[in-house]
Amino acid sequence: MVLPSYKNIVINSSKKETIYNQLSPVKWSESPMVLTINHLEENQLEALENIDLFFEERPRKDLPYSVYILGICDEYTGQLYLASEVSKLPKFFNFKSRALNAKENNMMKKVILKRANLTNLRSSEYQPTLNSYAKNHRKISQIKKEIYYFSQIKLGLEKDNGKKN
Repeated sequence: MVLPSYKNIVINSSKKETIYNQLSPVKWSESPMVLTINHLEENQLEALENIDLFFEERPRKDLPYSVYILGICDEYTGQLYLASEVSKLPKFFNFKSRALNAKENNMMKKVILKRANLTNLRSSEYQPTLNSYAKNHRKISQIKKEIYYFSQIKLGLEKDNGKKN
C-alpha cells in the first residue's frame, strides 16, 4: 500500500468514447487523480464537457479523493477543479516518494495486514470509517476550490482596477 499522492492520467483525445474508454478502468478510490488535458489545445472545453458527463453518469460522492483537471480553459464552468499548473493543486497530496525508515516500515506492514483483513469484512462494518475518511478529503478539496474561486475574484478586481500582482 502506498501513501496517497497524485496519479496522473493524460487524456488522449477530447472525444467522448476515448475519454470513457480511458477513464472506465481507473480505480478512483485509491488516490487523488489529476487528468491532464493541456496538450489538447483548442479541444480542452470539449474534453472537459465529456469528463463532466462521465462523472455525472458515475457519481463519485462516496470516493475519498477528488479529481483535478490540469488545463487552461476560461470558458469552463463545470463542477471539476481546473488548475493551470501542478503547483496550484492542493499540496496535501503533492510529495515525492522516498524509502521508509524502519519504524515506518513496521507500521506499513501492520497497515498492509489490516488492509488484507478488511477484505474479509462486510461493508457495513467499515463503511462509517471510510465515509469519515472520505469526508475529510472532500473538505480539503472544497477548501481548495474556495481558495481558487476567491483568487479568481481577486484577479478580476485587480484587473478592473488596473493593478498588477
